[in-house]
Amino acid sequence: MTHTASSMLTWISIGVVAALAIAGEVLIAGAMQKLGDLDIIRERSGMAGAIRAVLSSPLFLTGAFCMALNFFAMLYTLSLVDFTLAMPACELYLRRQRYRGQNLPAGTCGQAAMAGCRVRLRRGLSDQQVG
Repeated sequence: MTHTASSMLTWISIGVVAALAIAGEVLIAGAMQKLGDLDIIRERSGMAGAIRAVLSSPLFLTGAFCMALNFFAMLYTLSLVDFTLAMPACELYLRRQRYRGQNLPAGTCGQAAMAGCRVRLRRGLSDQQVG
């Protein structure tokens, strides 16, 4: 692969990660705004009703799908590009998810991968030296 093609693939993959994150956040926020206060729904219909309301929202499901694709696009980007280029954006995403309380198993695996990346960078090792 030529340097130009490699550089273009790098920036395309970073752009896809950003676009999927933005789309997921906007769609989920729109779904939550459209649903309204979940406490009121829970009082009226119980916990099952609140879960049903969220999971029956096409906006929410599309947003969750975008966020899932974003996670795997982020992993692909990290495997493709230099960690020093992709790590700041990915780490910001993981910090935001941890702040929002969305530590799902996939997010926890991503945080563990990012911790390994930080250790390698602190030691001054590049990908070629590590493995």
